[in-house]
Amino acid sequence: VIAAMHVDSLLATMASRSQAAGITLYDRSGSVISSTFGADGVPAMSLELLNEYEAGSDTADAAVFSKLLIEGDEYQFAYVPLVIRGSTVGVLAPALSRAAVTETTNSAVGPIMLLIVMLSTVIIAAGVAIARFITRPIEELALIAQEISSGGRMRSANIASDNEIGQLAASFNHMTRYLTELYGKVQAEAYQRAAIVESIADGIVVLDDFGTVQT
Repeated sequence: VIAAMHVDSLLATMASRSQAAGITLYDRSGSVISSTFGADGVPAMSLELLNEYEAGSDTADAAVFSKLLIEGDEYQFAYVPLVIRGSTVGVLAPALSRAAVTETTNSAVGPIMLLIVMLSTVIIAAGVAIARFITRPIEELALIAQEISSGGRMRSANIASDNEIGQLAASFNHMTRYLTELYGKVQAEAYQRAAIVESIADGIVVLDDFGTVQT
């Protein structure tokens, strides 16, 4: 039993199942056997192209490319060996329309540029958020330190973190509590001494270490 398919139908089926605009089958001498572009639509392979193809035909993945103008449209042809049962029986040349390739490329530029802009925006926003996350605790510590140095009330930094900034905030809060307690003790002693002085009716004489009267 011999099952056969007409070569024109075979090429049309191959073209419909691929992205090729058309497929041409050449014999080993470069003459056109059949083409989806029509028998007279594609010229035979030039001698230069045939020599270039034969020079690279020993490589399994060899392919030669050329540009052909068919009915006013430019096509990119790729020439590959047609091997059946280990023997090369011809040259198969799928073709892509240059206009279709250019149109596909141009149509992809817009979405790609939009994607780049969106990714850039996300990256910039993420960078700003991370920078704010890092600098905000430091700015809070600097503000509290400035308030304390200006004579304002002492307060703790509300920073909860396990990293170095959190450790710095914990040390800062410990120092603030220590200064608050020390300031309270000094103020209490000052009030106590002032009360003692005010409660004494007689005068008070203050001597230094050498017995000299100071007041």
